[in-house]
Amino acid sequence: MIRTRTVALVLFVALALALVPTSALAQVNLTHTVKVLYWSTNGTVTRTGSGNGTWNSSFYGIDYQGQSSSPWGLRLQFASGTQGSLGGSIGAFGAGTDSIYSIDATYLRPGETGFLRGFLGYGSISFSNNSSMFRSSGIRLGGDFTLPVSPHWSLSGGVAYYPSNATTVSGTIASGSASATATDYTISLQYAASNQIVVEGGYRTVSADSGPVGAGCPCNFGWSGFFLTVGRTFP
Repeated sequence: MIRTRTVALVLFVALALALVPTSALAQVNLTHTVKVLYWSTNGTVTRTGSGNGTWNSSFYGIDYQGQSSSPWGLRLQFASGTQGSLGGSIGAFGAGTDSIYSIDATYLRPGETGFLRGFLGYGSISFSNNSSMFRSSGIRLGGDFTLPVSPHWSLSGGVAYYPSNATTVSGTIASGSASATATDYTISLQYAASNQIVVEGGYRTVSADSGPVGAGCPCNFGWSGFFLTVGRTFP
């Protein structure tokens, strides 16, 4: 049910933005890139001592980038996935849901052959099933780059760092609250067609520590896998 709702929301937002008249967008000097996302991950929870767990999640989401005529812009990302193939310390409990979202203010520095973009914002990373819940939320900062390698192809990558997230763990893994770090890395290859359709494929790794939240932790939750996005840039 959650996956169905997420896919429906992604498609609705993408369609609504695509139908906005290009002339109206041009009046406010904004360039928009809207992409729908699929990300297939291997999830892990690593605990102090023993009791590690594994699972798979298929994330669906949306990635929006708005860029003004000034260096400033806005980026929104949201993805949610249903868990499957649970094993280890969480294998005996029913599948749940993972979600990752962020909102960032961006600052673009163009170069002769590409661009660098810094950002500062807020994000949240969460895991939840019938036995346990984990959430890590807080300020994030980082940067990304795009380097053209041909007229239509470019190499992209980025890193986000959460220096002091508020974390909460409850259930069979542990129970308590603390403060800890998190990271988000991506590397990808992107194709931009002449009609402004954009296709991107790459690899993403998200890692979030729990901090000392009680017996059985600190522990680390991680998601890694290949992703694919398809979207459009306009006007």
